[in-house]
Amino acid sequence: MEFKDWLLFIIQIISNGLVIFILQKIFERKQIKRDIEKEYSSTRQKVDSALELHTNATRLANEDQDKNAQIIIETIQNFFNVCLSINYYYVQNKNIFLCLKRNVKNLQRCLRSYPKV
Repeated sequence: MEFKDWLLFIIQIISNGLVIFILQKIFERKQIKRDIEKEYSSTRQKVDSALELHTNATRLANEDQDKNAQIIIETIQNFFNVCLSINYYYVQNKNIFLCLKRNVKNLQRCLRSYPKV
């Protein structure tokens, strides 16, 4: 094989490697986006569940308390458990939320300084 053949062979290997690397990064980003959306919807469902449990506990407490005592206790316990899982999520991702808070404040400051048209 001549130098030209070797050069073409190496260029094909490198270009194929670059294409595979780029496709891999694209699929990784899509997977990360799916994971974030899944976690957001899961957290949103927990918040909705907590609100529903709180509403049920309040409604049951206003009704006949002797009859619904055990149900009220179970509802409040479920509400407490859901609130703990939501709190754990926010504690676990505290650094991310602090960074987002700083970025939002910077964006608000920029928008306020931007002249109104």
